[in-house]
Amino acid sequence: MFWPAEPARSSDVPIGALLSVHDCQVVLEPWTNLAAEFTQPCGIWFQPPAGRYRVWLEKGESLTPTTGSFNHVASPFAGRGQGVIMAVVPGGRVALAPGITIPANAELRLINFDSCCIGAGFVHPFDRRALPTAPTLRSGLLVPAGRVFVGIFDRATNEALAIGKLVDVAAGKSVSVAPQAPAIGADVFVSLMRPDVRKTRDVDTVRLTLDGVPPQTLFDGSDRVYAAWYGVQKPVAQLVVESKTLRFPSRELKLTSGLVTTLREELHRLPSVTVSLLAPHGALEKYEPRVEVRQPSRNEALQSMPIVAGSETRIAALPAEPLDIMLTIGPWTFRKSVDLTRGIDERVVFDLHPIIVNGVVYYGRDPSPKAGVAFDTGAGWERTKADDAGHYTATLWTPNDAYLAEVQIAGRDGPPFEEAFVQITDSRTLDFHVPATRYRVRVVDARSGEPVRGASVSAANIFLHSSGEEATLMQRAAANDDGVAMLAPLRRGTLTVRARAAGYYDSDAVDGGTIANEESAGEVEVKLRAVGETVPMRLRTADGRPVAGAEVWAVAATSGTRPPLWRGASDSDGIVEVPRGIDGATLLIRSRATASAVRPFHAANEQREIALQPAAAPVRIRIGSPDMRIAVWIDGARIVGPAVTFLTWSSEVSDGAGMWTAQNLPQQPLRLLAWRHLPEPEIVAGLRDANSATIAYPWPASVIVQPLE
Repeated sequence: MFWPAEPARSSDVPIGALLSVHDCQVVLEPWTNLAAEFTQPCGIWFQPPAGRYRVWLEKGESLTPTTGSFNHVASPFAGRGQGVIMAVVPGGRVALAPGITIPANAELRLINFDSCCIGAGFVHPFDRRALPTAPTLRSGLLVPAGRVFVGIFDRATNEALAIGKLVDVAAGKSVSVAPQAPAIGADVFVSLMRPDVRKTRDVDTVRLTLDGVPPQTLFDGSDRVYAAWYGVQKPVAQLVVESKTLRFPSRELKLTSGLVTTLREELHRLPSVTVSLLAPHGALEKYEPRVEVRQPSRNEALQSMPIVAGSETRIAALPAEPLDIMLTIGPWTFRKSVDLTRGIDERVVFDLHPIIVNGVVYYGRDPSPKAGVAFDTGAGWERTKADDAGHYTATLWTPNDAYLAEVQIAGRDGPPFEEAFVQITDSRTLDFHVPATRYRVRVVDARSGEPVRGASVSAANIFLHSSGEEATLMQRAAANDDGVAMLAPLRRGTLTVRARAAGYYDSDAVDGGTIANEESAGEVEVKLRAVGETVPMRLRTADGRPVAGAEVWAVAATSGTRPPLWRGASDSDGIVEVPRGIDGATLLIRSRATASAVRPFHAANEQREIALQPAAAPVRIRIGSPDMRIAVWIDGARIVGPAVTFLTWSSEVSDGAGMWTAQNLPQQPLRLLAWRHLPEPEIVAGLRDANSATIAYPWPASVIVQPLE
């Protein structure tokens, strides 16, 4: 039994007051044949044939503003009744114009684009159909007021035979429509079914274009998207569908003048990844874990969200392509890869097992209370602090054969003590024995003897490693206002010191003497020579903009391991003050905003401007073996040694996987040479230049270079 009611006055109340059943009937359309309507009076019990129906009420010139679904089966309705109340509102009528005929195997379809919706964006359009024999076809079919799309469709193929533009239907009024095949060009009708929508917030706007042109008629509902173009004068056209949450491959449509091209397809959700984080209870309490999705070789996250240990996090609407799933826990980063190319949802599990490291920090012979202990994770430092007895405990999350550890003795000035190549593959006891040495470096002006405040100091501590081999540990420190820099604790061996500062040439190496024992102390003086008169050099982009913050080295030769003669940087106007005293040197220039460059410097040259070219995309090259030395040619100059690292923002050797990546190279073919055991003087002298390889630009998708063994 069905009963009419007034429309709701509040969104919280679905149905208003009941109305009289006089002049009211319920219209049922079998889902298997939507044009085959049959009616029953409102307010009385009836039993339709078993099946699923689209249903609405009509009362005089009013009707239900949207259709509902009604399922009637033998169970559970056998011997029982069901009362359904539906609201009705004033509607209008749509009549097929005289002279417009519908083929016997076709039907008229009326789709109301403004019919009532259930929640924002959760739209179910009123869709009414009529056979050529429908009694109200010419007098007018009752539909809700609003914009109505009209078309004639083949019932067997569901193809559109004729479509019209939207007509406005007013309550209590009738409108005549005349859908016809296009007189010029082709019409296009597109119907795209959405996936099931459970929540209104899941409804994402869909944008359609046909050869870049948006549709003249568009309905974007929660269950279906309709679009129409009229009079398209092309034999083929490209349909493109864009959405943040749905995917549909672009489609080339073949068009025939004088006909309607129909496309009926389904939209599919973009794939998702469900991420699980497993870890012992309470082990991650001090962290705020986050999971994010990135495209390979890109640092920007597509999506990022928190995740809780022991739970699952679903990341939806991801591109259908290979992606990296990154888990960040404090300074720890974990990566897994998924391939969503097929559009299938994936699952990723991060199963973490803590590695517990503990021990005692000794400073000299005694335990060191409150010492800070840190381990370099590659993405930051995992830090902890020793107790009053010098005992510390640290939790690490990945094994590593070569951790870098730092120990900062409480109350001691200067950089922390470093322990490199610490092997931690599982939980273990690890004591740190920090030498109680006290060395400082005094940096002064070579002419005046005045302290050089803020000078950068580098110190090389050469010692005998526990493996029996000689090792070198480099450390850096900054001079204070008195020009003094405290060094980190040093191991027994020798000390060599260098210093540099703005406005000065880099110093030569200064012998710091022998560190005889773990309680040695001393002071090393380094004298810096002022650069004197400078030549302003302006760095600019190819289109004239200044390049600020560019780094510049002046070198005597582009090949070899000798340190730079001088280092500088450009200011906000792109100006770098180059010492006149390095006349004849070569300038190595790098900037994150441009390609690296190599230029000769001649103080007498009137040219005071260097144009830096746009940078090429990073290139990743497979050398085939790890630790292969690399030489590259930039601006015609052979680059070997530390200059390779400087100019390519990379390394001068291939990594453990035999790969080498270079950034900010010029947009030109790359000449490259890789070797391991050849004498470096042969490379520097150019004796092996003929063995170099040239990589075309733009870079190929896969780059392989054979090394010289």
